[in-house]
Amino acid sequence: MRHRAEHWTTIKIDAEQVGQPDERRLQQEYSLHLEREGRADGAVIYWRRDEDGGRVYYFSPQAAIIAGASLQRFSPRAISPDDMRDLRAQGFSVANWRHSYVHPR
Repeated sequence: MRHRAEHWTTIKIDAEQVGQPDERRLQQEYSLHLEREGRADGAVIYWRRDEDGGRVYYFSPQAAIIAGASLQRFSPRAISPDDMRDLRAQGFSVANWRHSYVHPR
């Protein structure tokens, strides 16, 4: 999937996959890529709990580029900024994935 500058990207983690290795790996890979990119200010991820207990994540255009191929295993979908305005009214939180990796010693 190509990430266009104006599109946000959304993925869904099913309830049985929440907190499991695939989701943790995505967070770790994203955090490592973010560190290499110089902690870009426009890289924002929002999330909300889905009705079925899963999680839905929304990656800003810059965050989706940083996540890159790591998103592919979650069937990412592009959404327009107009869709994001509607979602903000539903209430969601900022995901803090900036330090979700373990420093090697």
